[in-house]
Amino acid sequence: MALDMAAQAELEVAQFLVGRPELEAMVSFRLSPAVVDRIEDLRGTERRRAFTDDERREMETYQYLAHLMKVVKAEAVRALGRTRSSGIVPRDSLA
Repeated sequence: MALDMAAQAELEVAQFLVGRPELEAMVSFRLSPAVVDRIEDLRGTERRRAFTDDERREMETYQYLAHLMKVVKAEAVRALGRTRSSGIVPRDSLA
């Protein structure tokens, strides 16, 4: 079941990106509460004992996704700064 949650996290990120979100949405992206709860459970496990191989792989998946989304968010912030400094108004700010 735990590895299924890692696959769920991957799916959440993929579906989010395929949806072609606005830059502001990229900056505010968050994983579902169920995935966040699983990550917190793993952190607690790591404090109590060494990870099993499956737990280590699962945590590595979450760490990779966190890194990927950190890069995406940084690029979105950079693009928003360029957009605002050039006078271009993002689409969703017109509503």
